[in-house]
Amino acid sequence: CHTSEAIGGKIDAREILSKIKEGKNINVSNKTITGDLDFTKLERSFYNQSAQIVYINSSINFVKCKFEGNIIAKSDANKTSCVSDFMKNISFIQCRFNGNLNFDQAIFRQQVNFNQSEFKAGVFLRAAEFRASKNYFIEIHAFDKFLLTSSFFYGNINFIKSVFEKEFSLQKSQISANLFLGAIKFLSYTDLGSLRVMGNTDFKYTEFMDKVILSGSRFQGIVNFSDAVFSEKTEAKNIDFQNKIQFSGNTSIPKAVIFKNCIFRLYSDTEINTNINTKNCIYIN
Repeated sequence: CHTSEAIGGKIDAREILSKIKEGKNINVSNKTITGDLDFTKLERSFYNQSAQIVYINSSINFVKCKFEGNIIAKSDANKTSCVSDFMKNISFIQCRFNGNLNFDQAIFRQQVNFNQSEFKAGVFLRAAEFRASKNYFIEIHAFDKFLLTSSFFYGNINFIKSVFEKEFSLQKSQISANLFLGAIKFLSYTDLGSLRVMGNTDFKYTEFMDKVILSGSRFQGIVNFSDAVFSEKTEAKNIDFQNKIQFSGNTSIPKAVIFKNCIFRLYSDTEINTNINTKNCIYIN
């Protein structure tokens, strides 16, 4: 773990929100943030009768901070939904979060960085948009659910060397560039089903200790499975591999795992079957 206890005193989350309301950039280091940091409390713009948006024009940067409450960027009340639109960069580096993070449907227009942070409660980034060319979640440690279901990434997303203790999901997400999932420990259920990756996907040295879903995904770039560890619970059906696949010399994908009804666009059946067990697959060589 790379996080450290905040040593520079406490700041009430309402004070941070007040500075954002004044248009000031936020740069906080070595502090404990008390209360909920609720971006939906800021001034809202009406999109329609059932939807409102908070435009956040401040750059937000926290380093080595501890958050005692929740971080809220999405709320629902009185049949009205409010989401947050972050116009500038947002980063939480080497931070510790004791409460939930709810960034569902948030829009991130600039770089996002959560490197080396620790999440004690749930993280929700479902249906979020990441519009920067690079987004960082390197060496994070999530102790609860970490869900990015149905999210869209215009650029790279990097989770290398992270640990996920509970459910992790990128199901139905779309990534326009590269996906880095190397050297990660997935200790619980992992859903990468119906994923669309236009760039390369790196699973090198990653350990899937429980069930992982790959079914229905499409990988347009190179997929690197070298030295990755998969459990026998792996589900791999109807996957479209449009580019090269890299395996280790002695593949760690168990023979009990069947790649069923998949498409291998650059390989013959003999080339693939030396590494994995397949059934009813299509080979376009």
